[in-house]
Amino acid sequence: MGDGQALGILLSWGFELAIAHLSNQTDQLALLEFKHQIANNPVFNSWNASLHFCQWKGVECGHRHRRVIGLNLTG
Repeated sequence: MGDGQALGILLSWGFELAIAHLSNQTDQLALLEFKHQIANNPVFNSWNASLHFCQWKGVECGHRHRRVIGLNLTG
């Protein structure tokens, strides 16, 4: 593999990581806005910055990209 090819692979990998990070941040911001719009619900007690949003009660994330794939808001 040539230097140019290796650099291309590294840039591509870095771009994917950056997109994943921005997507995760978007998911977290959307969940916090959703929480803000809903009246008090005990499900939301864990929805804060002390845990990654995939660990919040009622939030289901995919394993590979750690994106939200479902919500279960039954209290």
